[in-house]
Amino acid sequence: MRLFVAVELDEPAREFLQRAQRLLAGFDALVRWARCEQMHLTLKFLGNVPDDGVVAACDAVRRAVAGLPPFEMTLGGFGCFPESGRARVLWSRIDEPSGTLLTAQRRLDEEFFPLGFAPEKRAYTPHITLGRIRADTSRGALRGAVADLPAGSVVQPVSEIVMMQSVLMRSGAVYTPVARCSLGQRAAAPSLRQKGSQSHDS
Repeated sequence: MRLFVAVELDEPAREFLQRAQRLLAGFDALVRWARCEQMHLTLKFLGNVPDDGVVAACDAVRRAVAGLPPFEMTLGGFGCFPESGRARVLWSRIDEPSGTLLTAQRRLDEEFFPLGFAPEKRAYTPHITLGRIRADTSRGALRGAVADLPAGSVVQPVSEIVMMQSVLMRSGAVYTPVARCSLGQRAAAPSLRQKGSQSHDS
């Protein structure tokens, strides 16, 4: 089972990101846009996990978030990866001043390491992917348009961390929540679910 750990976005956050996509519609030929209704913040990508290891993986998420309070993160500001040269990814910045988000991500690395999942080599940079660039032939115009997007932000409340399954299809990946781990509880068991499939094209 192909799994990752994520924060889901609510409708106001998705609408905020979709507005940015619409303002960049002149670059549709260059960008494969993420479907707004399926955007999320990835905390840790696990990849393929054996079926008999899924419960242990969900337990690791539960332990990682145990005792962490619900928090709010702010989406606002846009940019490109890499920072120079031909752009490959368009993204929205995430700010979370309390540090709970980074604590959750660090704890996930710590809990999954004994299970054979190495931490990312690069420092974690929380962001939401708006689109992946097929080929940046705009000679700087795309980066300029991203830099000129109007200022604004939206606050996203976070009350749970979700284990998601990703099934790769010809039309894109299909995301399904496998377990939801509530914040603000010391030893809350993950709530296993098999409904609420979402499709994703990136």
